Amino acid sequence: MSEVFIRVINMSISASYIVLAVLLLRLLLKKAPKWIAVLLWGMVAVRLICPFTMESVLSLIPSAETVSPDIMMDRTPEINTGIPIINQVINPVIGGSFTPDPGTSANPLQLWIPTFAVIWIIGMEALLIYTVISYAKVKRKIGTAVLLRDNIYQSENVVSPFVLGIVKPKIYLPFNMNEKDMEHVVAHEKAHIRRKDHWWKPLGFLLLALHWFNPLMWLGYVILCRDIELACDEKVIGELDHDARADYSQALLTCSVNRRMIAACPLAFGEIGVKARVKSVLNYKKPAFWIIIAAVVACVVVAVCFLTNPPQKEDDSMSPHGEIYTDYEGVYITIESIDKDEGGQMVFNVVWHNETDKEVTYGEMFTIEYQVGEEWMDTDFDEEGYFTTIGYWLRKNETASKSYHAEHLDISKSGTYRFVVPFSVKKGCKYPSYKAWAEFKIGPVPSMGFLREQHPEYFGLDASDGLDVYVWQMAKNSYSFGLLPHAKQGRDWTAHELLNLRGIRAEEMSAILSTYRVNENDIFIIPWQNPLSSYLGEWQIVREGEDAKDLDAKRQAYVEYVWRMLSLR
Repeated sequence: MSEVFIRVINMSISASYIVLAVLLLRLLLKKAPKWIAVLLWGMVAVRLICPFTMESVLSLIPSAETVSPDIMMDRTPEINTGIPIINQVINPVIGGSFTPDPGTSANPLQLWIPTFAVIWIIGMEALLIYTVISYAKVKRKIGTAVLLRDNIYQSENVVSPFVLGIVKPKIYLPFNMNEKDMEHVVAHEKAHIRRKDHWWKPLGFLLLALHWFNPLMWLGYVILCRDIELACDEKVIGELDHDARADYSQALLTCSVNRRMIAACPLAFGEIGVKARVKSVLNYKKPAFWIIIAAVVACVVVAVCFLTNPPQKEDDSMSPHGEIYTDYEGVYITIESIDKDEGGQMVFNVVWHNETDKEVTYGEMFTIEYQVGEEWMDTDFDEEGYFTTIGYWLRKNETASKSYHAEHLDISKSGTYRFVVPFSVKKGCKYPSYKAWAEFKIGPVPSMGFLREQHPEYFGLDASDGLDVYVWQMAKNSYSFGLLPHAKQGRDWTAHELLNLRGIRAEEMSAILSTYRVNENDIFIIPWQNPLSSYLGEWQIVREGEDAKDLDAKRQAYVEYVWRMLSLR
């Protein structure tokens, strides 16, 4: 239910942009036919109904997904409105309010969003119950109505004309209406029926009930009802002369008394906004042809710009794009791509650039630094993380590619990093050292759609007996995770299905586990020694004086640590 609620929120936010566009266009197209405004509101309805839409570079929707479906799993929750200045104002508040405490594992939004979803459902049910009750009241009042002709009825309980019914709409009139007013009123109500307005207003209210939490939807619904009436008036008076229009206006004024019963029922059509309608009728002029063409073009532009989503960038958790730096002008590096090898280790594919007339030498040594505020911090190297410099020559005005394997590094946390490498420049018989760096980003957990696309083998597993989460290390601070259905008899550690496991990050595994309806007792953490790795975890190392009991304790401590990494405890 929470995922449905988040999807509705995103649809409502996207529709809000088109509501604002329609409100602006109504002001600019005052001289256009009134049905244009109703058509524009129809586009709002399409945006509110359709969860999927086409992508277009012309889209003016800043973000197709303001609230990520994975926000409940994020360690630092944030939204993406597509408007940087709004993100900068809102996200610190969201992060400060909903970021999990270091001692807890649960994101507070895991509680709040389901709570909001329940409130949303209660509000929706309340509006629908209100509709049923108001409809029943109106039906009871017109229970004694008398057929006049065709689908036209009269009743002593009706003080203002209206249309009621969706499948077989009926027109209800008061008994005391004179013949002249009745002629205009019946023409108006029949125009409503021909235009299918008795369908569009209930549909509008149904969408309002679905998006009741959005104030713009309430404003849009009220104005939609007025625009429907104005468009219907325009259809009727288009063939009337000046005197007949004056009589029509008088009929509107006569019918404007005591409209509360009808205004309270979303399924009934009564006379609303009479003052504006009378003014519109008396000032009516047939729109010029060029105004109609301009209005139609405006509708097409609105459809292209607001019924489409902006193209989505490739959803990847690693981005090599960022600032580059060198302390020797003309010698620098760029990160061409960031990949993973078979063991799950990150591989930086770097291009060296030498735009000078000097010879440059570089080697295998590099460091990774993490940005904290305005400062850069070293990541967690161990002593094996440094390599003896082996010289590679880069001659003047040349480029060269080099791949660096990021072993023994902890670079799993989301944020901005920089890849720093030393190099030397030949100056006579000396080789003074310099350094260059290139920034890259590790983003938050990719969307669930991206994970499903990249790792389909971890979705749709048989979880009836539980799930086995295998964890292995290729280096000190590098953890990889794989998922399989629980095997009651255990698995051979060289089983084919184990050897085929593709490692993913802890955050990604946590997000995938959230799609399964299994409790903590049905998830089994299994430390595993990957045959491709020579690294031994603490849970495997037997030191002098330790026995099997000590090893079991270390293994259990390791499992508890993995539970915390997965944010499950």
